[in-house]
Amino acid sequence: MHIEFLVNLVIFTLALILYAGVMRQRRPLLSIFANAAFGVAILGISAIFGHNIGINIKFNAFTFGFSAIFGIPGAIFSILLAALQK
Repeated sequence: MHIEFLVNLVIFTLALILYAGVMRQRRPLLSIFANAAFGVAILGISAIFGHNIGINIKFNAFTFGFSAIFGIPGAIFSILLAALQK
């Protein structure tokens, strides 16, 4: 259980670093698309490697859309929900 928490903490920290970098952009449209791309990428990585840490995330239209619309915070929220449902 401690390993799962540490992995989730690392994923969360990396997501916050990426989010902070995206929000410092001067081009807001590019920031929005980059945020959505990072959110989908984080969710995809978590869906592929989640079984190694015990998180079962289904990569379907709802989770894809949620992470694309809300970006990195949406992906983090999906990961946290999957961890809480366990």
